[in-house]
Amino acid sequence: MAAKPKQNRAARKKPAKKAAKRKPARKKPARKKPARKKPAKRKPAKKKPAKRKPAKKKPAKKKPAKRKPAKKKPAKKKPAKRKPAKKKPAKKKPAKRKPAKKKPAKKKPAKRKPAKKPAAPRIPSRFSPMLSSYLVQNPETAWQTLDGEAVIVTPADSKLHTLNETATFIWELCEKGELTVAQIVERLRAEYEVGPVAAVRDVCELAEDLIDKGMAELRDEPGVPKTPWDDLV
Repeated sequence: MAAKPKQNRAARKKPAKKAAKRKPARKKPARKKPARKKPAKRKPAKKKPAKRKPAKKKPAKKKPAKRKPAKKKPAKKKPAKRKPAKKKPAKKKPAKRKPAKKKPAKKKPAKRKPAKKPAAPRIPSRFSPMLSSYLVQNPETAWQTLDGEAVIVTPADSKLHTLNETATFIWELCEKGELTVAQIVERLRAEYEVGPVAAVRDVCELAEDLIDKGMAELRDEPGVPKTPWDDLV
């Protein structure tokens, strides 16, 4: 153990402090308070209208697009077991046909006024008395047919005359004098394609020409006229 220090037996006594004498406090002269000036009345200042800043437009909120309800997928059916199909014979493909050409549209003909029908031809009046008479060859004429055409020699002037095929047909019909002019017209129409009026004209005009040249004549009775040489036979 450490030893404690020894204290002085005669402890020194500290002298007691004397109370200090206080001097009487000097009175401070009272200070006059300065008079307060009344504040002058201020005119209310005109308030300038505050400039408003343009409000910023807020971007419009986009409405969320309506979603269509999702279609429910049909439940997959399990394929039924199929029996193996019998193979059908392959069908032949039809041949491709070419597109038909379009025919141009036919224009409708303009309506025409009906043409006036020409007047039907009439038989000249001079031929009427001849139709009932008999046309007969002159027995003194000499004639012969060559290549379908008649070659005739007139006795008066000994001239040679040639007839065409149609005239030869008429000439041969009046050889025996048994047919009238009207009957010869009918025979001509039966042999050739000739109208009634044209046939009458052809026969009558040929008859006039034969009579003028002395190769034929008209008679009221059928038959060939007699010649001077008939009595001598």
